[in-house]
Amino acid sequence: MLYGFTSVSKITRNKSKLISLSYGVSNNGYVNRLNQQAVVIKLYKDKKYVQIPTGIRVFNGENISMHTLEIIKKLLLQYEFALYEYYEANNYPNLSLKDAKLILTSTTIYSAKFVEFAKEYIEQSNKADGTKRNYYSFIRDIENYSSDILVNDITYEYGQGFIQYLQNKGVSEQAINGKIQMLKTILTAAEKILKLEKSSIHNIVLNKIKATKKPHLTQSELTKVENAKFKSKRDEKIRDIFLASVYTGLRFSDIKTLNSSEIKNGWIEKQTQKTKVEIAIPINVLFNGKMEGLITKYGTIENLVGSIGENGQFNAKLKKIFDLCKLGDRGKTFTFHTARHTFATLLLEQGYSPVIIQKMLGHSNLKMTMNVYAAVTKNAIINDLKNCKKLKK
Repeated sequence: MLYGFTSVSKITRNKSKLISLSYGVSNNGYVNRLNQQAVVIKLYKDKKYVQIPTGIRVFNGENISMHTLEIIKKLLLQYEFALYEYYEANNYPNLSLKDAKLILTSTTIYSAKFVEFAKEYIEQSNKADGTKRNYYSFIRDIENYSSDILVNDITYEYGQGFIQYLQNKGVSEQAINGKIQMLKTILTAAEKILKLEKSSIHNIVLNKIKATKKPHLTQSELTKVENAKFKSKRDEKIRDIFLASVYTGLRFSDIKTLNSSEIKNGWIEKQTQKTKVEIAIPINVLFNGKMEGLITKYGTIENLVGSIGENGQFNAKLKKIFDLCKLGDRGKTFTFHTARHTFATLLLEQGYSPVIIQKMLGHSNLKMTMNVYAAVTKNAIINDLKNCKKLKK
């Protein structure tokens, strides 16, 4: 913890007119919604002080990792050295706290090893567990490519070399785009925290990949899954968990964490795990209220989803279920996420507004929804036109 802990500069402490430094949590006492407090560098003189934000946050009341503490201490040392150099070059002027802060905030400071910074960035972030796993996989790629690279040594040329390395490994273009985007995201955070100039790697333009139509169950395939009979209660429950996602559009992480307190008066009201967006889904209306039927069947939602396990393991179990449902070769392409696409696709074909579906899916904008389901909306338009003709008659 950083409470009350200071490390006063050895360089400046013996000169009474000079400014001393320490680090600690911000004195404003603000704790964000993730229970984190801001770490600051504090400048002291004549019993007064000012604070310089570091961009680093630590969890309130918890021990911080050695990686974070190392970065904070190196920030402090770099600031101390910058201030010492200024004093030496200018014959020890009587600096005000305001001037000292201005000098230090324009100083380029310590550059960490990228891998160390990246691990700490992910550890301290509020990203969903699945997203964190993707980032850690990306970091392993960086370690295998150049484990000792410093943050300020990552350039356009480095990025091009990393792309070539991934291509030689047979990584898909879509996956490479994702990894370069992760690299840019972490580097942006590092540039802010470590006061670095913007890297030329941000000039890398990712190849646009045409959105592909995601596999989904047709209405007849969904009916097959719904009506399938299983010898094993375990297989039946796996099928029902999949159907719960079809009827709600919830991702695996949101189905896994769904609890009774989030289901009231025929609605699911929940904050999504991945994007932290608040969503509301009227399960008493969608798919003729079949989600409510599942909850009634198992007594509580916890009884249904409590033993869901991990996504990869569950997908392996689903392969057997789709085979038992006699979905043929198409069934081999389906995963748990197919349920979410089925939810959106079937609702669009039934004539539901794309904007309403966007809100229920928790997409930040309509483009995200339409990029995936654009082809389906053509069918929806045709259905709407047919309905308009019927109304005119």
